[in-house]
Amino acid sequence: MSQRFAGQLTEWRDEQGFGFITTNGSHDRVFVHINDITGRRRRPAVGDRLLFRLATDDRDRYRAVDVSYAKSNVRPTKGNGANAALLLFAATFLAVLGVSVFTERLPPIVGLIYFAMSMLAFGFYAMDKSAAVNGRQRTRESTLILLGLLGGWPGALLAQQWLRHKSSKKSFQFDFWLSVIVNLFVAGWLFTEAGARAAAKLQGVVKGLVQ
Repeated sequence: MSQRFAGQLTEWRDEQGFGFITTNGSHDRVFVHINDITGRRRRPAVGDRLLFRLATDDRDRYRAVDVSYAKSNVRPTKGNGANAALLLFAATFLAVLGVSVFTERLPPIVGLIYFAMSMLAFGFYAMDKSAAVNGRQRTRESTLILLGLLGGWPGALLAQQWLRHKSSKKSFQFDFWLSVIVNLFVAGWLFTEAGARAAAKLQGVVKGLVQ
């Protein structure tokens, strides 16, 4: 059985899913990929203490495998409360939206748009996360923001927290929440007389296209 080493995660690129471990007692850094971390219940973070074995890749470079969190690693998971609050916010919005459609305060087309755009946004986030990890072409951030602006922000918010993607990039988060605020203003406008007429007209146009 190969020797087991201990070290600390000193660099972590969450969107790409890899980082570097600095081995205890030296300044040597070893590459680690998230797929080689076993038994994880949360995303890795800088400062985590890890146990690992060494292996070599096809270029004969060292990398960490069979990686696990050290028992002494008692760093609490940060942001769980905030993440839950954000998901509760999105769930509450969707619940209000569903009740409004059910009670005919809003036409069904409004609920359908939010549902479809949320599903589309989640899918785009998942594809971008996969592209980041595997080095493929990325989705433009402007596209992700636009999907949220057009009603997909609940699905985008779920993707950010579930996939841990784009949730820590401050510049993106600023633009994202700005788009959410704009969308919420539009959603509130739909409850006004003018907004209700516009939504009903949109419902009629869609029905005409379908028929």
